[in-house]
Parts: sequence; C-alpha cells; structure tokens
Amino acid sequence: MVCFMRSAVTAKLLEAVPSLKAIYNSAQEIRDGALLPYALYLLGEEGSGAWSGLRQIIELWPYVSRSSPGELDGLSEQMVHALDKQLLTAETGERFLCLFEGTAGADVLDEPRDAVKRGLRFALIVPQFISRAGQISSDPWLNAIQQWTQGVLGPAWQVHNGSWLPGYEPPAVMWRITDMETAPRGKTNWELKKQFTAFIVGTDADQEHQAILSLIEGLGQAVKIPLQPEDKSYLTVLEPKVNMNANGVTEGQLSVAFSRRITGSLDAGPLMQFIQHTRL
Repeated sequence: MVCFMRSAVTAKLLEAVPSLKAIYNSAQEIRDGALLPYALYLLGEEGSGAWSGLRQIIELWPYVSRSSPGELDGLSEQMVHALDKQLLTAETGERFLCLFEGTAGADVLDEPRDAVKRGLRFALIVPQFISRAGQISSDPWLNAIQQWTQGVLGPAWQVHNGSWLPGYEPPAVMWRITDMETAPRGKTNWELKKQFTAFIVGTDADQEHQAILSLIEGLGQAVKIPLQPEDKSYLTVLEPKVNMNANGVTEGQLSVAFSRRITGSLDAGPLMQFIQHTRL
C-alpha cells in the first residue's frame, strides 16, 4: 500500500507543479547534472489507531538552484497547495487523505548538488477498519448530534459517528464520545453527561473554518439539542470549545459536553456517589 501511495503522491505533484523536473525516491537516484528543480520523496514513521486508520508520515524535499534560493518559497507553496487536504486514490483503489504538517527544520545547502533544499512533512491517512471499529448507531445521543450537525452544515457534508469510514471524502465531520459520567441529583434523579469531540475536515482551509464557526455558533445559540422531540426530551449543551490548531482527522477541533437529567426509581441499599468512564 505504501508504494502505491507514493505513486499517487508523485503523479499528483508532477501534474500540479509542472516546474518540477522529477521526483526521486532516494538521494542515490539523483545523478550529477540532474535538472533543477526536483524533489526527493522520503518515508517517515508509520502508525495506526483503532478508529483513525493508517497514518504514514512522508517528507518531500524540493531542491532549487543555489543561485536562486528565492525560488524555494514559490515551489514549496505550490507543492503544499497541490497536496494539503487532498483525497488521493492509490492504484489499489484505496483512498487516502494528505495533510501538510509543516517544515522539517531550516533550509539546507547541498553543496555537492549546488542546490538549496527544504523539508516538507505530510501525513498520509488511510481510514480503515481496525479491531472492528465502525459506525456507532446504537447511541441515541450520537444519532441526535449527527442529525443536528447535518442540519447545520447541509447535505454537502458527510457526518459520521465513532470512526472514519474507508473512502470517506471531505467535507466531512466525525463525532466521537470521549468521556461519560453520572452523578446523583436527589433521591430519584441522576444526571448523565457525555463529552463529545468533533473531527472536521473541509476541502480547503476556508470551508473547514466556516464549518467550525457554524457549529460553535449553533451550539451556543441552541442551548439544548432535541434528543426525542416527540417525548420532549433534550440534551443540554455545556461548554463548547474550539482548538483551531488541532488536526481535524486525528485530534478534533471542537469539544462539547451534553447532559440530561434522568428520573428513575432507586433500589434501597448502598449507592455509588458517581461513575466515570473514559474512552481510550
């Protein structure tokens, strides 16, 4: 899969950045007198998560002539624009998302090649099922938030629960429950609280920013979210927060707690003061 991802990234770059003369897979492939500018493709660390899928780090090192170091800025910008937040398709048919993660240190002078180079880090993310991770449809709270989110963002957005589906496409939102707790509120009442995190991926930075803004404003205005309107049951919105610097695929930019008072008969006997559950 990794080699097919490499082919897809290379093809996309050569198509989108016509000034690139070649993309090499190792420094040994770069022969003396190779025409500049070109880029070097290097593999970094690899990881996976139970719901986020495969995550492969790559570094792309564009090279420009030592006599024209200013060209490095424009070339780097074109390469980032060509790949960041783009959904690419490998030859195997699997789709993966490419995310720019910043530069790999300062620019470097390569004297033997009479060139200046810069490292650009990208994460290649392949959503996939691991340990049977999939969509959660049995939690009415998640279903209610999914429906509410779809209403706020509109039909152009995909809204997932619990994990990213293989082959999902931006723009998309995925909600996960990251924490739950209960606490007594009198002899026959108790409060259930669930912490939600929203992972938001747009087709570009502007669309992503607008979606985050729409959701945080919507939560602030709503105060309560319908759970089962026919029974007049609602979820209370508590402390929505945004982290604009978070990764939308693996960290989530929006967090919010929802709570609901529940009435039920309690058996006589010792009672636990509270229960807390944290999801890893």
